[in-house]
Amino acid sequence: MTATPSPSPAPTPSGGTAADPTITLHVSGDHWAGHAGGDPQFIVLVDGHQVGGVQTVTAVHDSNQWQDITVNGTFSNAQEIDVKFINDQYGGSHAQDVNLYVDSITVGGQKYFGAAATNNASQGYHDASDPNAAVMAQNGTLAFHVASATPTPTAALASALTPAPAPVFMSSSFNDGSGHDVFVFNTAAATGKDIATFDVAADILDLAPALKAAGYSGSDPIADHVVTLAQLGTDSTAVKIDPTGQDPAHGVTLVTLDHVLPQDVHAANIWH
Repeated sequence: MTATPSPSPAPTPSGGTAADPTITLHVSGDHWAGHAGGDPQFIVLVDGHQVGGVQTVTAVHDSNQWQDITVNGTFSNAQEIDVKFINDQYGGSHAQDVNLYVDSITVGGQKYFGAAATNNASQGYHDASDPNAAVMAQNGTLAFHVASATPTPTAALASALTPAPAPVFMSSSFNDGSGHDVFVFNTAAATGKDIATFDVAADILDLAPALKAAGYSGSDPIADHVVTLAQLGTDSTAVKIDPTGQDPAHGVTLVTLDHVLPQDVHAANIWH
């Protein structure tokens, strides 16, 4: 193992951001395809004043897509930067749901992660695939208090720092603790994973990316026997997937829900 040098202290802003009137937002979204206003939209405010116009997100979160949107203004030494989600919509399924994800903003050469900002639009949800991101599941505001926050150095500032380890999707005995969680599955392959405390009243299995990758284009994977909930042991559920829909009893086990019976898992728990 090669030793790595001790990192230099990250610079901390004093009295606001530097006088660079540019904000770059790293964002993604859930989209309602074909519906008017089906792409997430937001505006940016600096100390209460809007900067730029209405911004539209095209990156698809289910496909692990992210995009950078840059707004320019005449501000300097900002104290608070707000991202305001303005067009939440929901039609009854994940395919008809408009949500905004904000991984980070970069301003004055400093990066601030969404998960560290004040979010009144999360409805308690977290992005299991990106722990740095903020989920905006309803119209509301994500407030970055940049005057007092300790930023994350951008790549240019952090070239000498030790790289952070890649985030782990789930451990084999994942405990989601309190709050609501969305577990995203990107392929239809067996994970060998358990979710130890899946909350049927709040948590969600996002199977949409896995089903898309498997070539499924239907509207009800359970009725089509592509996804099956099978009891495992006395008190657990195996979430199985068979893209052909021909052998649901022997499909690949995508994940196991510990201490949850199949009849307790509702349609609202599964995004497809």
